[in-house]
Amino acid sequence: MKSAGATLGPSWDIAVAAALGGVVVARGPALAHALDEDRDWGTTTARPRTLTWLASFAAAAAARAGVLPRLHALALSMQSLLSERWPDAVTPDYPAWGRPGIPLALLPRDWDLES
Repeated sequence: MKSAGATLGPSWDIAVAAALGGVVVARGPALAHALDEDRDWGTTTARPRTLTWLASFAAAAAARAGVLPRLHALALSMQSLLSERWPDAVTPDYPAWGRPGIPLALLPRDWDLES
């Protein structure tokens, strides 16, 4: 990636893939809960977040061939199976970026916009 004169190089790409892989592994308990119940979580719910974590890691690992290949294969498999199991789990756009007909992010219930 080269932007504003900075070149980050392959070690940056590997670090990003590793960080995203860490998110997938660390969120194992959240995934287990999402299998049973899709609860509100901030501006969306647990299931779209889970699918987004899996997709983000899989894309980063695929772009860096040979990085975490077994976790990459597991993430792809999980993403495929869970996408079939949760066809309505769509990552919403934020209202400022939303296009007509696209699901929008929710305001968390505990946000008090009146104060």
